[in-house]
Amino acid sequence: MAVENKSAPIADTQELVLEPMFLSIGDLVLLKQSNQITIPNAYQRNYQAWKLDKYSSFIIGNWRGFASKDNYIIVDVRACYENEKNSDNPSKAFLDHLKGYLDNGHTYLAVDGQHRIESNTEYVNGKVPKFAKGVDQTLLFQDNKVNLNLSFMDLPQPIREFYLDQPVIVSMVTKASLPSLKKLFVTSNDGVPLKKIEKGMAGNAPNAVDGILDLVGIQHYREFLCKVSGIKSLSKTDCELVGKLLNFEHDRVMVNTEPSSLDVLFHTDMDGYKPTSKAEVKRLNRNFGTLYDALSPKLDEGKNKYNVGKFINGYMLTSLITDTRHHPLMDDIFGTTTRFKISDPVGFGEWFVKAEDIRMNDKYE
Repeated sequence: MAVENKSAPIADTQELVLEPMFLSIGDLVLLKQSNQITIPNAYQRNYQAWKLDKYSSFIIGNWRGFASKDNYIIVDVRACYENEKNSDNPSKAFLDHLKGYLDNGHTYLAVDGQHRIESNTEYVNGKVPKFAKGVDQTLLFQDNKVNLNLSFMDLPQPIREFYLDQPVIVSMVTKASLPSLKKLFVTSNDGVPLKKIEKGMAGNAPNAVDGILDLVGIQHYREFLCKVSGIKSLSKTDCELVGKLLNFEHDRVMVNTEPSSLDVLFHTDMDGYKPTSKAEVKRLNRNFGTLYDALSPKLDEGKNKYNVGKFINGYMLTSLITDTRHHPLMDDIFGTTTRFKISDPVGFGEWFVKAEDIRMNDKYE
């Protein structure tokens, strides 16, 4: 494999350095299979795999020699670590961030190229494409016609080597900072404009970004969120909704669920940055789990999407009546030490949906 895992001499005045190089499809697949390259969800537009038609189109394109038409952006973690450590003013937070990847055996991060790396790895591992009607499924190789409508390992070895040797262009990041990596992800997607929440989730606040992505990464939670009005995982509006719930854990008195209020959760380099503790992420997961147990049976029954305002109200109520932290309203009604355990989440959910429907209808009639 052509790539070398060492730091290059870099001018200290330059914050972000990318070096062009050629690798091969086989190089990237080997890095993925060996766990050396990882694909952080924060740097991806869509953390769901390509559908079969798009996957198949990509595979046949590679066979036709199109593999090198798009640029991959990959971070050389060790090079960035060494360059940061040797800089005039090294950032401990960034060094710790990079060391976390190195300790887990990840020497490369994919900033742009998630689906291409994963699709090629799936193909090599046996996922069979389904080519569209009319697509030529043969390859002329050394005067022989080869049928490509097979699993990869069923192809002759010279043909497999031909595919794996297809060159790809890589911009290798050898020096960076957390804010510059965030900016790099955003600008690398300028061809398809990013939504505000996508820019937010490319932020550099580890507990907030990772905590939200971990939660929506659970399939039944993601499906649950998508039953709420206006929520689509493809555009990461599920992350936006969970971000609003996390924002409530930060301030349960001056409640703000406007999308603009989330920026200070995600970007450490923004004025007014609001750090998220691991305890707040733990509370988010606990309260969301209770809400899932309470509302998922009711949302499964409904044919229409559930109102997002009612959903947020359900989360806030769950948090308020179970969390022992001081809150003026709860303290005034129940006293400073009295909170409740929801022992029957389904019954609680049935009561909440019925009561909330009445309350909301009364308010707006």
